[in-house]
Amino acid sequence: MFDYVSQAFYWISGNQRKMKLNKIALGSLALLMGVASMTAAATCADSWSTAQVYTAGQTVVLQGNTYRAKWWTLGENPLLNSASGQVWALVGVCASTATATPSPTRAPQVTPTATPTVTATASPSNTPVMTPTPVLTATPIPTVSATSTPKPTLTPTPTSVPSATPTATPSPSPIATLPVSGCAALWDAAIAYVGGAKVLRQGIVYQAKWWTMGEDPALNSGDAKPWQKLAECSNSSPVPTATVKPTPTTSIVPSATPVITPSVTPTVTATPQATTPPVGLDHLVINEVAADTIGQGSWFEIYNPTSQAITLNDVSVRIQSKPLNALSTYPLSGTIEAKSYLVVAANTEAVAPKKTAQIQYIGNYQDWPIWGADGSIELIRNNQTLDFVKFGNNNSPTISANAWQGGAAAALSGTGSYALVRYYTQTSDSHSAADWRLVPFGTPAGRNDVDIDARDEDRDGIPTSAKKPGGTYAGLDLYAMGARAGRPTILVHLDWMQSSNDEGIKPRKEALQLVRAAFNRKGIDLLIDVGQLYSPVLSAADFNLGSAKEVPYARCVSLYKNADCANAMDYKNDSMDVRRRLVAHYALMGSTQNSNGYGGSSGLGEINGNDFIVTLGLWGLNSSSANALYTLINYQAGTIMHELGHNLGLLHGGNDDKNNKPNYLSVMNYDYQLNGVPSDPTDINERIYYRQNSMGRATPGRAANTYGVCDLLDGPCSNRFVIDYSDGKSIALNEWSLDEAKMIGRGVKAGAYADWNYNGQLEASVSRDVNDDGVSDTALSDYDDWTHIQLAFNVSIYSVFRSSSETELNSRQNIRLLETESQVSVETPPAFLSKK
Repeated sequence: MFDYVSQAFYWISGNQRKMKLNKIALGSLALLMGVASMTAAATCADSWSTAQVYTAGQTVVLQGNTYRAKWWTLGENPLLNSASGQVWALVGVCASTATATPSPTRAPQVTPTATPTVTATASPSNTPVMTPTPVLTATPIPTVSATSTPKPTLTPTPTSVPSATPTATPSPSPIATLPVSGCAALWDAAIAYVGGAKVLRQGIVYQAKWWTMGEDPALNSGDAKPWQKLAECSNSSPVPTATVKPTPTTSIVPSATPVITPSVTPTVTATPQATTPPVGLDHLVINEVAADTIGQGSWFEIYNPTSQAITLNDVSVRIQSKPLNALSTYPLSGTIEAKSYLVVAANTEAVAPKKTAQIQYIGNYQDWPIWGADGSIELIRNNQTLDFVKFGNNNSPTISANAWQGGAAAALSGTGSYALVRYYTQTSDSHSAADWRLVPFGTPAGRNDVDIDARDEDRDGIPTSAKKPGGTYAGLDLYAMGARAGRPTILVHLDWMQSSNDEGIKPRKEALQLVRAAFNRKGIDLLIDVGQLYSPVLSAADFNLGSAKEVPYARCVSLYKNADCANAMDYKNDSMDVRRRLVAHYALMGSTQNSNGYGGSSGLGEINGNDFIVTLGLWGLNSSSANALYTLINYQAGTIMHELGHNLGLLHGGNDDKNNKPNYLSVMNYDYQLNGVPSDPTDINERIYYRQNSMGRATPGRAANTYGVCDLLDGPCSNRFVIDYSDGKSIALNEWSLDEAKMIGRGVKAGAYADWNYNGQLEASVSRDVNDDGVSDTALSDYDDWTHIQLAFNVSIYSVFRSSSETELNSRQNIRLLETESQVSVETPPAFLSKK
């Protein structure tokens, strides 16, 4: 009840300032209290706790009011989150606090000349007297306390009887002077001001944009500063201290019957703010902190919720650096646009990557920011705290007093995909752990729309909630891009270099369709983005997911930094939306990896990573004939699926790097990447002969080097070209004793055999190094690629097709956004290029 009275009284005092307070009578106050007492009462529940999880339907009590949770919530203050569309619903006043307040038979009138606060006391006596004591204060946040103690009696006996004609005397306590009407209170360096507060400084009225204390408005107004200059005050001279003379006392004569006369003492007092009150998100805030499980540097995110761009040139960040627990300060730079996000990532290189509107880097190879499960981050401007967060067991102090309240937020423990976030529906800042929640998926450079209970049920590194209608990830509509819950998804952002005469560089639509079909056959949706290359509008079918593009040509390109060639990661930094980086692969189709201007290996891909390049430039690929067109399409398709396979964790031998294994029927195998996987594994002699012939050996019916690639039945010059990963069903080959009749263990066509020593005769035991690696193995094995590919890149340990007995459904990622060198598969160019 008292809370309702305080709000009602404050509304009157704040919105009717132009009316004289002598029009407010004690009877009006009693009426307000009566209205409050009629508010619907609700059964009391347990008090709200910032550390407790509440589910839909649960009720709590906070400041005498009962609230009901609409859905799952943790740490969201009901007082600040009970509006339409927010998590709490106000039920009513708690029943135990809703006490009926009888109205007095007559309301004595009080007529002070001017006062923003009232202290009134009505005491029963033979001649009760109302004696107002005005107090002028500078703090416009009143706190109302009221006490109602009815004592029925025929003859009230007062504890003290004031004189018949008392004279009011102003309190001798210090009274803040107020300026004339139209101006504001004088600015005080010792007072904390919240957004919207107005002050007078040197004859000018300023308004606070966000929480501030000790920052002189005359020196801190304008863009990205806490104060906004409004106008000059018409008369900034302070008003002399008022002396209030009360009107003659009013006597109440009791009737012959008992009369209940409550003792009503509403008291409005100024309360110094010892802690920072929750405020709206109207200032630059730290919005997300990503886990750094391997100690190699991670990232955090800041958000500008205002309607104006904010400069960062005078902002720095104080954070743990290498080694841990040593605080360092790193400067930021540039501008963060209105309603925008900016990722700040650790740089561990001598030269940082180029910053963009979405991301910038701090640190260097000797000193970069890192944290473990515990840490703190503080944004600073002019040696004042702009925002702060601490987590785990960290106890770092803030530069500005009261910039953080209470204990630390949750520890950043668990897997590398976890992040500490302000959920995107949050509209206030309490400067405490209540603002933060630990979620299993980071959402860099976008809104934090993945909640703590999100799961990756498809084991593809994408939260299932983002693959449903209406769901989003970092604000991205993945459902509109073609992602579907219940179907594992791979996202690929594919840029390509400009070229007017080298067709091998530009991705062919038919090649993309071949790769997509190979994954679709296994129930996996491969969503490739080449921007508007084949469709002007968003279309998963036509490979337009709205982002990829043609990029400038470079004579040579490397996956990482190279003194002589362009760096693919520079292209990625310029082109790829940062919001996609933790859920999508980046691919670049470029010229060549050779700085000498000749064609080289077909590509390069990170193992268990998220980046690869396809370098078929200078291979002479074209569409001048049917055979040439098929070769162009099939070479692109085989190479894209091959390099993507490295990202998915596959090696050239599946689980090992033993290349050219004839029984390993996978596009990862050099024998089948460009030549196609045999469509009929019951007769592989053609592939045995082609391989040996191209290596300069005569084979039955052919002289050395006379077996052309277009002679292969299912080769790259045909429309029967097959690209696939292996299912692991071939038998292991003992190179010391090969039984040619068994072929590779996938059945044998009538009359066929594996002529391992290419002598044209069927033999039961042949000793031959069939993959020509210089080692004779007793068990040259196949590998089940499809069962073991890992769609959630980097440190994921769970495959899409692994046994369902696995209980952990959150795929694990390396969440670092700095592209440092990862393990790659060493690629060699095909033999025919060396013959040019």
